[in-house]
Amino acid sequence: MDTLAFSIRSLTRRIRAGTLLCKDVTVAHLDSLKRWNNSTNSACYINEEDSIERSKVLDARIARGEKQGLLVGVPFSAKDHIRVEGLPRSMGTHFRSSERAVASDPLIKNALHQDSICIAKGNQTEFGKAFFTENDRFGKTTHFLDSARTPGGSGGGDAVIVATGGALFGLGVDASGSIRVPASFCGLYGLVPTHGLLPQSGLAEDTHCFTSTFAVPGILARSAEDIEIVFSALRSFDRAYPYSTSYPFGLHPDPVGAKVRRVGIISSVLGTPVEEEITAGLNIAAKRCEDHGISVEYISNTLLDRTLEPFIVLSVQAVIAAEDLLYAELGTPRTPADDGTRLTALREKVRQRLPALNPEGLLSMLNRVEQIRRAAHSLFKDVDLLIAPVAAVTPPIHGVDRFTIGSRQLEAHEVYLYSAMTNILGLPALAFPTHRSATGMPVGVQLIGPRFSELRMLALLHTIGLDAHLKLLPS
Repeated sequence: MDTLAFSIRSLTRRIRAGTLLCKDVTVAHLDSLKRWNNSTNSACYINEEDSIERSKVLDARIARGEKQGLLVGVPFSAKDHIRVEGLPRSMGTHFRSSERAVASDPLIKNALHQDSICIAKGNQTEFGKAFFTENDRFGKTTHFLDSARTPGGSGGGDAVIVATGGALFGLGVDASGSIRVPASFCGLYGLVPTHGLLPQSGLAEDTHCFTSTFAVPGILARSAEDIEIVFSALRSFDRAYPYSTSYPFGLHPDPVGAKVRRVGIISSVLGTPVEEEITAGLNIAAKRCEDHGISVEYISNTLLDRTLEPFIVLSVQAVIAAEDLLYAELGTPRTPADDGTRLTALREKVRQRLPALNPEGLLSMLNRVEQIRRAAHSLFKDVDLLIAPVAAVTPPIHGVDRFTIGSRQLEAHEVYLYSAMTNILGLPALAFPTHRSATGMPVGVQLIGPRFSELRMLALLHTIGLDAHLKLLPS
């Protein structure tokens, strides 16, 4: 029985019925994980012994007729910086402690409470500061279809683990595309829900103020149904997180009845061109909508253009400064000797290209974000949801941060603004695959909606038939 091909629903049904053992599922996924990890370096830690032991415990409980969680026996991976009790963690850097976590973060506790199995920690970029996945401690993660290309970042390790059958879902954090970029590059679905719907406290013990401003826990999975099941299982009110929230009364729509009548297509922001395959992905999504009686309108909005500068100043320059201050306050100041290759290069780029950060400039950008978020609802005045690129490119060569599209030369902050802008806007988004490119690489775009529209976005994908696993590997 090929357990790697099962969806979460199919897998858990068989486990509950007793026709499939959690141990067999775990061993099969571990075998796939180890096989692909040799060529992709997707996992920085494989939790083999503990996950097999946990699977045996679950099988014994099922045999005794005890109640099972919604994710019983489902293997998952967690981004390296997330704490899982008993497992090592880092930020993809030698500076971070390599001690094993003494307790799990609430997001992981929810997953384990639903009887899932943490099978691995996914490799990430140093401090999460790149749209590819590489660090001096664990090395680089490569794309499973082309070792010269990147699976995206900063959470590319988990995306490769899920895409190659090492796990059925992955958990990470998205501050400017760390979930959605790997999802679109690896043919996966990547949900970044409304800020506060998933437990967020403790996701990094040394969080700074901008984590609570832009970062949102997210989910990687192979199908829209899998995303929906995991989101439902993990969603809860986090009492320890001051910005936690839950669905307000009346805004928790039935996925079947959440009708979408109009969608807006965003084909460019600030005039930034996208590759032809990305345009093709947008056109596929638009055509599917029209075929199902959903009107489509190509739109532009100056509000989106205003997200670039806050993205550069707050999500890059101010984050580095905030981290430095926080580590000093914790009694472990971060010195230049602690910086890896990625952070050293980023500091130099900031120094060369941006004016020194001052209180006036910082307050100006924070005020702009507040204004942008207050106006974000206006994006949905005439449409129910938006469809936009996740990035202007398909999976590029690993490490590239300058791109040529048509006659334009673009830098990384321009190419990836499409994902970062939703974090600045404070809106939920869902990356989904549309097709394979002429070279066989996956192509993805994203849905963007008003706050608390996650189930409506999923319902739209079910309606237009862009909800299934994009099969990229032979059986």
